Amino acid sequence: MDVLAVIATVMGIGTSLGLGVLQIGGGLKSVFGLQDSMALQLLIVGAMFAAYDRCKTAADVAKIGVMAGAEFDTATQGPIVLHTVKLARSRK
Repeated sequence: MDVLAVIATVMGIGTSLGLGVLQIGGGLKSVFGLQDSMALQLLIVGAMFAAYDRCKTAADVAKIGVMAGAEFDTATQGPIVLHTVKLARSRK
């Protein structure tokens, strides 16, 4: 039973990583016009590995993730509020 849990965990992580790489590649193609290729996908995986390798513990990874989420939340708060106010005004 433990072997099945390990295999399922590895497959889940691999799937998440693969889908993330595809999504990042699609975003780079959409924003910057980069051709989505195997080389770009390998570069994305390498960048992800380098960022992960810089962290020494799981707590470091969690800290970076929470900080990135907080920065994203702060950066997107203004545009979302402005959009909401604009929608509210347009309905009057």
